[in-house]
Amino acid sequence: MNLLIDNWIPVQLKGEFKYISLKRLLCEEKEWQLCCNRDDMELAALQLTVCLVQVVFMPEGPDALLEAWETPMKESEYEQGIQKYLDWFDLLHPETPFMQIKKTMAKENTPIQKIFVGLPEGNNHSFFNQVGEVQSMGLPEVAVALFNQNTNAPGFSGKQKAGLRGATPISTLILGNSLRETIWVNVLNKEMVNLLYPDIEDKPIWVEPIVELSGLDEYIKLTKPKKNAHLRKTIYSNKIGFIRGLFWLPVLIELNPVFCNEKKECRVDSFKIGSDFYFQVEGVWPHPHSPRKWSMGKDGEHEKSEYFLSFTTTAPAWTHLSSFLIKKESDQEGTTPAPVITQYRNLFRGKPLNLIVGGYRNRQALIMQRRHELFSLKKGWDGGFNQLNLLINI
Repeated sequence: MNLLIDNWIPVQLKGEFKYISLKRLLCEEKEWQLCCNRDDMELAALQLTVCLVQVVFMPEGPDALLEAWETPMKESEYEQGIQKYLDWFDLLHPETPFMQIKKTMAKENTPIQKIFVGLPEGNNHSFFNQVGEVQSMGLPEVAVALFNQNTNAPGFSGKQKAGLRGATPISTLILGNSLRETIWVNVLNKEMVNLLYPDIEDKPIWVEPIVELSGLDEYIKLTKPKKNAHLRKTIYSNKIGFIRGLFWLPVLIELNPVFCNEKKECRVDSFKIGSDFYFQVEGVWPHPHSPRKWSMGKDGEHEKSEYFLSFTTTAPAWTHLSSFLIKKESDQEGTTPAPVITQYRNLFRGKPLNLIVGGYRNRQALIMQRRHELFSLKKGWDGGFNQLNLLINI
């Protein structure tokens, strides 16, 4: 299943559920709505779609972004644009499968249910589901879950790494008047991307791995002992390119072979998790979908620490609203909104803001809570920060 060609985006139109292709979404103007059986999967499907469009069809500048937002894409333009990226986004590619690393060296199979955050495999909370309830899953759902696990969730265990934003980052996106508009208002234009990221022509990790696959087994054996911690690879965030960061792959995952029925509907029942893969990332990569916070040491002498906002308590999401929307700085601390929010404020000035907020609250690998909400701010929201802060403080 290729994410640039096949029908995988779960939508409904007038109560009818179907899968559509990215081409139909971008080239037609219909009132489709994303439709998944869980709010977190719905947000992940939106994020994945946004990231695909961001990589393949990044607008050259603000005017090009506004044009893409206003008018559906021509089919010929779409077909021409995807040619360079077809091998990157094929879930079952024989050499570079989407968000997977071949030859993980894992011997045991892991049930597919474990890739769905919050379902009761391993250390996850059961909610309303039972262990082993999900025996297999279709490829569209697997692609979304694979992206969500690597991008928004804690590692599979305390030994497995989470994504670039940490275990449970908050994501903030914008809801448009249609699904097509929603995609484009969350895509950064190239002028803004060039200001934030060192390389926008890089390749994802499954195409250019952190460690060459030919030496991966030897690297894992060498770096696993604590006495060899100094040999583990250090990756500096200011060297991570735009595409690698959007589709960061923190663990070694490989789907097992699929099985298909007579209708050519294919499913997956298990996957492999590779051996613990030791490396460390220094610094914070400015993810376009997440607000960040920084603070200085109490004595003012320690180095500045920066991190992504996350839900650490049961406090409502609206208590963080000013941090989602406003850049604030003092001598000791500050907050920075997600770049997509900053771009929307500058480019779509005066328009109402429908803010999508989502994330998990966790205890290590255990998901304690799902948090997915929508806040509607009327026209003029970008000029009313003083009143907004006052209301939140009250």
